[in-house]
Amino acid sequence: MVVDAINQSVHLTPHQIQSLANRHFGIGFDQLLLVESSQLADFKYRIFNADGNEVSQCGNGARCFARFVYDQKLTTKNEISVETASGIIKPKLEKHDLVTVNMGTPQFTPADIPFIADTANTSYTLDLDCQPITIAALSMGNPHAVQIVEDVDTAPVESIGRKIELHPRFPERVNAGFMQIIDPHHIKLRVFERGSGETLACGTGACAAVVAGIRWGLLSSPVLVTARGGELQITWQGDNADVMMTGPAITVFSGSVTLPLAKQPYTEERNLRIFMQQVSTEQNNAITADQVSEFLRSHTHFFEQHASLLTEIYLPSPHGNGTISLAERQQLAQRDKIRTLEAILAQMVESGKHNDLTQSKVYRLSVQLLANQNFDTLQSLIAQSLQQDFGVTQSLLRLWIQPNDNSLTQEAAFATVEKEFIDWIISLSQPFCGAKPDVAKDLLASRLGSFAFIPLTLSAHSLQASGVLILASDEEHRFNAEMGTIYLTLIGELISAALARHI
Repeated sequence: MVVDAINQSVHLTPHQIQSLANRHFGIGFDQLLLVESSQLADFKYRIFNADGNEVSQCGNGARCFARFVYDQKLTTKNEISVETASGIIKPKLEKHDLVTVNMGTPQFTPADIPFIADTANTSYTLDLDCQPITIAALSMGNPHAVQIVEDVDTAPVESIGRKIELHPRFPERVNAGFMQIIDPHHIKLRVFERGSGETLACGTGACAAVVAGIRWGLLSSPVLVTARGGELQITWQGDNADVMMTGPAITVFSGSVTLPLAKQPYTEERNLRIFMQQVSTEQNNAITADQVSEFLRSHTHFFEQHASLLTEIYLPSPHGNGTISLAERQQLAQRDKIRTLEAILAQMVESGKHNDLTQSKVYRLSVQLLANQNFDTLQSLIAQSLQQDFGVTQSLLRLWIQPNDNSLTQEAAFATVEKEFIDWIISLSQPFCGAKPDVAKDLLASRLGSFAFIPLTLSAHSLQASGVLILASDEEHRFNAEMGTIYLTLIGELISAALARHI
C-alpha cells in the first residue's frame, strides 16, 4: 500500500497501520509505503511493516514506489533517486511494467547486519532446538538469514522461520530465507519476514539469497528468483558491487480511506485522572502511581467492576512507537504467552525428531562395532562412521593403555601424548566441548572451528580414562559448552567397549 504524503498531511500510529493492514477489516498489506519530500533525493521513502514498526528497506516496495510516483504524476522521470533509512536507491522504470532497482552493496560485517559473531564468514551455524542449521547472514539494508533447503514447497517456513526471526544472535530480529537451488541461474525462494510472517515475495530476500548462493559458489549471476508471488531477476558481480533487482510493479487499485481513530497519547497524569474518576480518595487529586498499585493489589476484582477502564487507559506499545490500551496490552501478553508455548511445543517436537535420528545413528554405529573383527578396521570404521553419519570433519583416537598384543603399540592410536594432556582428560567427568584448549594444541589443526574431547575407559578394573576420542568440526558452534553431551558420552562408551575387545 503506497500513500502520497507530499500533497496531504499523513501521521499514522502503529495502531492505525495495524488496522489498515488487517486483511479482513482493513485494506490488507505486508508493507505500507509513505511518499515524502526529500532534500537529498527526488523523494523520501518510509516503510512500515504490518505490525506498525518502521523498517529500513523493502525491495518489492521500491519497485511499487517507483510505479506509484510515476503513475500519480509526482514525477516524469523514468529513473528517480529515493532517500531511504539505509541510503539512496535509484529505481528505474523499464518496458512491460518492469522496474529495475539498484539495491546497494550487501553488508557482511556482523555489526552492520546486525548479527552476533566474532568474525565475518560466508556461513554460520545457528542452533535451533539442539538442531544446528547452516545460514548466510547479511544485510541488504535490512538483516537476512539464508539457508538452503531441498524442497522449498515442503520447507517448515512458518515454524522454523519464526524461530530464526527471533533468534538471540539477531538483536534486531531477521528475515529468514529458504532457498532451493534449481540450477546456477535459477532458484525458488520463500521468506519469513520479520514483523509480517511469510509473504508471497520479498525483494531484499531475493537479493540476499542470490548473494549468499554466489558467495557459496553455487550460483552465477544473473539469477532468476521464483517466489510464490512472481519472479525477479537479480544481478550481482561480487564483493563491493551493487545488487541490481528487476521485477514487475502493477497497480491493483487506487482509492481513499478513512483512517481509524488514533489512539490517545500515553501520559501517567492522564491515566491517573481516569483512574481517579472511579476511585474515591481522601487525598483528592494527589493520588500517585504507587498508591494506584497498592490499591489494585488490595482490590483484585476492581477491573471486573470497572471494565471500561481497560479500553480508556493507554500504555506505551512494547513493539515500537505509539500506544495501546490496557485491554490490548492484556491481549498482547496472552498472545505472547501462546506463542511462547507454541515455540516450546515446536522445540519439543523438533528435539524429539532430532533425538530419534541421533539414536538411530548411534544404534547403527553399535551394530557396526559389534560386527568388527580386528583393530585395524576398527579405527577406519570409527572415523568413517563419525564423518558420514555424524558430520564430523575430522576425528582422532589416542590411547595410553598397555595393549595385550605389543604389536599394536605401532598403531597411530598409541602415538605418544603429553602427560599434561593425559591428566586433563582423566580429570574430565564428561565430554568437553568448545574451542581447543592449549593443552591439546598439538592435536588436530587449530583452524578447525570447534572440538569435542570424549574420555575413553577401556580397563575393566579402573574407571580412569585410558584414552580419548577427539571430534573436530569446521563449524564454530557445532561443539559448544552449552550443548548436551548424553549422546557423546554414549558414543564414547560404545567405542570404549569395542576397543577393549581388541586390546
